[in-house]
Amino acid sequence: MTEEGRQPTDAALRKVLEAERGARARIAEAEKKAAAALEAARADARRIESDAVAAAGEFQATCANQAEDRVAHLRDAAEQRLGEIESESVMPRIEAAADTVARELLGTQSGDENGRAAQASG
Repeated sequence: MTEEGRQPTDAALRKVLEAERGARARIAEAEKKAAAALEAARADARRIESDAVAAAGEFQATCANQAEDRVAHLRDAAEQRLGEIESESVMPRIEAAADTVARELLGTQSGDENGRAAQASG
């Protein structure tokens, strides 16, 4: 190969090498930008997850407070109703009815004995 034939080949080779270096630099820059975008997306995902966990914790605490309030209200209502039931106890009514029945039975038995005594004497 002559010196003249070599120069265009060297020039072409230099252009190819420069183009390759430029392409490698652009690829490296694109990879750098992609890595930065990936890290930003990961940071966003962590923030979103953290916000969701915080919101879930607040919701759970609110639900727990509401449940405790409802249980306390139901407990108070049950205790109040139990007190009413105890004060309205049927025991005094049963005792009064038993006394009435006992008096009637005693009165009937006394009447039967008086009737028998009258029959025996008559």
